[in-house]
Amino acid sequence: MAPAAADSSLIDLQNTFGSSGPAVAVRVAGDRAAFYGCRFVSSQDTLLDDTGRHYYRGCYVEGATDLICGNGKALFDKCHLHSTSPVGGAGAFTAHRRSSESEDTGFSFVGCRLTGLGVATSILGRPRGPCSRVVFALSYMSSTVSPEGWDDDCSDPAKRRCRTAFYGQYQCYGEGSKIDGRVAWSRDLSQAEAAPFITKVWLYSVLISFL
Repeated sequence: MAPAAADSSLIDLQNTFGSSGPAVAVRVAGDRAAFYGCRFVSSQDTLLDDTGRHYYRGCYVEGATDLICGNGKALFDKCHLHSTSPVGGAGAFTAHRRSSESEDTGFSFVGCRLTGLGVATSILGRPRGPCSRVVFALSYMSSTVSPEGWDDDCSDPAKRRCRTAFYGQYQCYGEGSKIDGRVAWSRDLSQAEAAPFITKVWLYSVLISFL
């Protein structure tokens, strides 16, 4: 499977504030929104997928820290995520916020492409809520993805969200997809475990209004 390409955009949405703090390019808070071939660019908190169900296909998201954040339920289909985090930076592709297991939210990335400026400069995600939920499936991960994959600062008792966060990957490929260096609490999903995030169970709940 070749890496998904998503660089040719229909519309560009960019925040040029800079890198000194959060600079949201787009906030999505309405239910049942869809984006096709869009380009979202900023430095921190580029795409705030705040609340509701959303679908992104063939989109490009660029930033250095927490490229995609919020507490929405979103499917990213064949999208390109590009980290501009420098060597020694604190890059993270996602920062999902989910407060309890009763919330039906999370980010699912299927057939996507993850790239960046250097080697091991960005993690796949970090939790902004205790029950953060993110899955990457069938996606290309370049060497930009750090071997540990995810971060939760479990050494700090006040931040031990690794016990309740759901972070996993399924049949991803590329240098950054290797699971042997991942944090112990992340999940290498089986087909059955991945199915709710990549088949009709997850897709219909997001896409039913578009079918």
